[in-house]
Amino acid sequence: MIWMFGQVNQYETFLYRGGMVIQCIATTAIIAAAVHPSTWIGRMLGFRPLRWLGVRSYGIYIWHYPILVLTFSATAAENLSILQIIIQLAAVLVIAAVSWRFVEKPIRYKVNKGIGKTNRRSKDVSGSIGG
Repeated sequence: MIWMFGQVNQYETFLYRGGMVIQCIATTAIIAAAVHPSTWIGRMLGFRPLRWLGVRSYGIYIWHYPILVLTFSATAAENLSILQIIIQLAAVLVIAAVSWRFVEKPIRYKVNKGIGKTNRRSKDVSGSIGG
């Protein structure tokens, strides 16, 4: 897989003569290894900082582009310093974490109006028909 990412482009004949099949088989093997907790891939993906990023990945996806567009002009894109990149990355992570805490988490876990109060109903009966 790593070799394919680095060496194969969309115009390679190898890709259309079995390369995509090899890629699909390799991807399936990686996914199968990742879901089994005793493999090194499963342990690596269970690493706490990666889980933190995974939980907030949707927020990171949603917030990265507006932050990149609003923080630096297009003319300065070629001259970005390491400090500017670190600031952008930190802003994306902080805003995604705040978004997770105050928007996504309450919706996902059905938190009622007070912080920490959860809806304890086991099922919704509002849609039942008959009586």
